[in-house]
Amino acid sequence: MTMFYAHKIKYYVRFTFATIMSLIMCFALSACDGQVPKAAEGHSTKELPNVTSIREKDIRLRVLRSLERANEEKNSSNLDGYMSGPAMLVRTSELAIAAKTGKLDPKTTIPREVAQTIVPTNANWPRDLMTIT
Repeated sequence: MTMFYAHKIKYYVRFTFATIMSLIMCFALSACDGQVPKAAEGHSTKELPNVTSIREKDIRLRVLRSLERANEEKNSSNLDGYMSGPAMLVRTSELAIAAKTGKLDPKTTIPREVAQTIVPTNANWPRDLMTIT
């Protein structure tokens, strides 16, 4: 019978020790929680476009007039301020072919009708205006 009580006492000692240790750990860890971080205030500033729709239309029409003048003259020298890189190379070759054949390929004509215009609202450079025709 003493063996039964010894086994029971051993069980209660282990249980009590485990309980005390878990409480000590809970108190120790709860003391380390520190300050609760505060949420940063949200900025709901609505960015306005730096280029208005009227200004976009002026820019687009100026580029179109320059392209149309280059198409009529079959000379790409007017396009230096509006094109560069591969686009300029392609347009130069199209205009060179048109100058030799006497007629411009219909796909080189850019329509004036606009389906959609995308005006950026960021203040970074470069700003890309996109017009879908």
